[in-house]
Amino acid sequence: MDHPLEVQVFWLFNTAGLFAEDTKGGRNHGILLVLDPPHGRSGLMIGYGLEPFVSDEAMDRLLELAEPSWQRGDYPGGILVVLRNLGTLLESISAALPDALGIPPETTKKTGGDY
Repeated sequence: MDHPLEVQVFWLFNTAGLFAEDTKGGRNHGILLVLDPPHGRSGLMIGYGLEPFVSDEAMDRLLELAEPSWQRGDYPGGILVVLRNLGTLLESISAALPDALGIPPETTKKTGGDY
């Protein structure tokens, strides 16, 4: 029986032990990208801790951007498209967080890329 990929990705994400036990629920900031080349499908799932910040539409868009690469059989290229755009998305979300949370600018220190 063939189940929708979204269901399979959900169960894989939540039951395969991919993330530490102490990162359950809202503490899970994991991201899972699944490719099913024989069936031409892909899926993307984020942890509950990221759900307030990353919409389903944004995740669908990430997969759409990679679709041309995957249709050509360029799976590594498609993965890179997802990762680059996911990085840009998460960076823009994190840049907006202080303002969204009402944190005054003087309390957010710029690190200049050094962590």
